[in-house]
Amino acid sequence: MDGATLTSAIHRRGVNVRYLGAILRELVKVEERERLSHVQRISISEIIIRSAKHIFRTYMKDVEPAAFSAAVSHFLNCLLSSSCFVPESCTDELPSRRRSRQRRSQSNRGNLMTNSVWARLTSDELWSRIRTDAQDYYHYTFKSESIDEVIKKHNLQKISLLREMAIKTGIQVQLREYVFECRHKPAFCEEDVVNMFPVVKRLKPTSSDAAGLIQQAELAVQQGRLGAGLALISQALTLFSSVCGDLHEDVCMCLRLLGRLSYILGENDDALGLQEKAALSSERIQGIDHPQTIQDYVCSLLFH
Repeated sequence: MDGATLTSAIHRRGVNVRYLGAILRELVKVEERERLSHVQRISISEIIIRSAKHIFRTYMKDVEPAAFSAAVSHFLNCLLSSSCFVPESCTDELPSRRRSRQRRSQSNRGNLMTNSVWARLTSDELWSRIRTDAQDYYHYTFKSESIDEVIKKHNLQKISLLREMAIKTGIQVQLREYVFECRHKPAFCEEDVVNMFPVVKRLKPTSSDAAGLIQQAELAVQQGRLGAGLALISQALTLFSSVCGDLHEDVCMCLRLLGRLSYILGENDDALGLQEKAALSSERIQGIDHPQTIQDYVCSLLFH
């Protein structure tokens, strides 16, 4: 459904993300390529955003702390907007007191942007660097001359690219409607960049005993012993809650499995309650726009 689920799927099969280019080349050859067009679309988006992330890390090293917001908004404009002029302000959307302060510092900020290396980045230069990084790291060649051509060719959505870029780099932007197609005004301005958070890879805590119970439960369900599988998953849920806490992905997984087994056994009320708990927990843990949260809400509707 998105980059995270694609990455998870290929990791489960022992394939590293750097082989996305090889996956795309194989997708062109298979007979079911039309049915797998969504995989091709997500893979291309992942290559673009991951290459942009590599460039973004180097780009931010030369930025003065006082210009972080302006530099990030300029990079996003070069990546996604049809216009990439350096934004000076968003005076139409600011309160009067803030506008007056901004006018007083406008000349200083203009000089800072003019003398900065990051302000000289252009859309063409960024796309050229993305193509080079995609070729060197993912061994995939973009033949298009601009990112807009790729977006149009593969039917990508710029708002989805923005979401993936924000998740991978820790950028927090304002929640508003962004107009990417306007050629006279940049889509992002300095005030749109609210914050930046560090993105760290970490190991997720789990319980090996509870994971063993889940495997036994899956085996019991395959053998037709649904009641035994339900009891084993209930024990695993108790263990996961004790070790990892109630708000954890493994707890959501157990609730999800219990809901489906209860539905199969005809206990519709219990199934609906468990599935609603799984959906609410998934929303708290992973966010309302996460694919797993969407699937949980869809299952809740089916149980109704």
